[in-house]
Amino acid sequence: MPHFDFPTTYALRRKLQLAINKKFLADGADSVLLPYFERAGIDFAQDILDGIAADTADTNSTLYSGDSEAATADRDNSFELAWARTLLWAQSLKVYYKTNVKDLTAWGLPVLVGGRIEYPKDFGGRAAITTAIIVKHNSYTGEDISPLKQFITTNGDNLVALLGDVVDAKAFDLVITEKKKDSEDQMAERDKKFDLPYVHVRGVGEFLKSLYPGDTTTIGFYGFDFVAEPKAASLRVVSVGPTDDKVVTGIVIGSVLENIGLFPFYMYKGKKKTGVPILVLPGEKVGMNKGFSSIVASNRNTIGIVKFTVMCS
Repeated sequence: MPHFDFPTTYALRRKLQLAINKKFLADGADSVLLPYFERAGIDFAQDILDGIAADTADTNSTLYSGDSEAATADRDNSFELAWARTLLWAQSLKVYYKTNVKDLTAWGLPVLVGGRIEYPKDFGGRAAITTAIIVKHNSYTGEDISPLKQFITTNGDNLVALLGDVVDAKAFDLVITEKKKDSEDQMAERDKKFDLPYVHVRGVGEFLKSLYPGDTTTIGFYGFDFVAEPKAASLRVVSVGPTDDKVVTGIVIGSVLENIGLFPFYMYKGKKKTGVPILVLPGEKVGMNKGFSSIVASNRNTIGIVKFTVMCS
């Protein structure tokens, strides 16, 4: 029997509310919802206004999320060169300290047992390493020569500019955090505004189901989408005659195909006899994993009927 499921996203819930309101206004004084609203104490006009306010918060949430994504791109672009140079500096230092890699920790590099450097995946951790290396390099004065001086001089690294890029990237990172927070706050405001109106929407759905049992057409006028009940899965016995092929569809993913006959056969994934086939011997079981919702069973034997079982919906 067909049934409807209540939507799970805000956009679809709001769409359903507006569809109910459209039908309600079109029916006017004859609306079957009037007595229900009166009994339940529902001010549906106020619910619509709350929905409009929720739309505003939803739009703001999307805009702030977009600002956060833009700031992420700006941050990554600003930090790209500095991080690329940092990785090269680290390799140069690793060669310099190859007899005592633990000294790399003084440069802010996270060294594991065995000497491998494990770089952090987050921006904050990486920016801290870049900054630490530059600060450590700049701490060398006079005759005390930095292990990175030759590399930096030879490759023309502008540490002032690179450190400035890190500062800019950190500023963008703060914007990301702020805009994410703003987006989340607006989403919470949206949900708060639409919480009670959506409770009323669900109530309307339950009321209509009780008023029009089995009448999907009438209930559908209020915006409710019906879906057919899924067919129950069952174990299907498939037979394939000599030198014949058979397409089997509706196979339940995760089930098992078992050759219960006396003859082997070849199985192709999909509805066409293409690709590399799988040989299924008598008594053998094969898992019906992703891509095997449909198969072609090919009996290449000149005598004997192939038989196998598989779960189908």
